[in-house]
Amino acid sequence: MRRWEWGLSGRLVASYIVVTLAVVVLIEALVLGFQVPQLVNGAQLQAQVDATARSYAGQLSQRYRGGVPAGTVLGVPGQPADADAPYQSIAADLRAAVRCGALKAGDPLPTVKTLAARYGVSVATAHRAISELTAVGEAKASRGKRAVVARPSTSSAGVKV
Repeated sequence: MRRWEWGLSGRLVASYIVVTLAVVVLIEALVLGFQVPQLVNGAQLQAQVDATARSYAGQLSQRYRGGVPAGTVLGVPGQPADADAPYQSIAADLRAAVRCGALKAGDPLPTVKTLAARYGVSVATAHRAISELTAVGEAKASRGKRAVVARPSTSSAGVKV
């Protein structure tokens, strides 16, 4: 069997590839070498983590005055969520607004962004409150449109269905 021999052009291509890889590695090492001390300064990073933890603890103590309810991220796993979960209180407030006449059938509900800002919760929590109202027929929502207060449907006996 004959061995395949590298010609001059084959050796040049291999050398070019090796030199290119070496240059790329060196450039990345230089760039990252100058940035790493700026990104990871032990004392500064620890101070930022501590400040964030204090801020988060303060927010939790304001939101949950009696302690973090079970079922939340920091609560006891396996326990049911508190009856006064944020999405449930938002839904209850919207129901009360409908009952008192502040919102009538066909009126648009506040946007999830507005509810999230007003109640200090995430957009997902506000969306869950709207979804709860939609699931029981108290609101109508469709993708890309604002949710509106549902018109009460009545049967022939005049009972709300």
